[in-house]
Amino acid sequence: MSLHQIKHIGSVGRFRAASASGDVTFKKFTLIFGENGRGKTTLCSILRSFQTNDPAIVLGRKTLGEDKDPHIILTFADGSVLFKDGAWNSQTKKLRIFDSQYVAENVYFGDSIGTDQRRNLCRVMLGRDGVVLAKAYDDADAAITVKNNEIKEVRKQLTDPDARCEQGNPKAEFDER
Repeated sequence: MSLHQIKHIGSVGRFRAASASGDVTFKKFTLIFGENGRGKTTLCSILRSFQTNDPAIVLGRKTLGEDKDPHIILTFADGSVLFKDGAWNSQTKKLRIFDSQYVAENVYFGDSIGTDQRRNLCRVMLGRDGVVLAKAYDDADAAITVKNNEIKEVRKQLTDPDARCEQGNPKAEFDER
């Protein structure tokens, strides 16, 4: 399912009453660009709402101070799709949106830059399952590091006479004859 046109967006984000004029048909590759705060993320949210059939995404972006409800008309190869009265009149799973939300949900790069990340800066996980597995791996690795540090501390207390004295135990004295 390919998007042909955005016919109308009303009362969603910055789009109070935006309608298509002129030749605004999407081609095989269409680049949408603009300054920050001009509606690119709102467009992605509209498409994600349609893809997932989640009207809350659009309703959460209702234009502030606007009395009208969100109204959207999109044209696809097989006909028009309408968002009206808080719902989509159809849905598709074939639509793909590659934006910052997609990256956050599907690309795992670790939450911090440590020694391991510096050694292997090319480690990237794609897809939700891969992200979940990578996060589980990192959590287990962090838990192992904590336990190893605890073991090291206990070992130090057991083997270092000075450490035992610090714990309130008298230092053992040995006669080296």
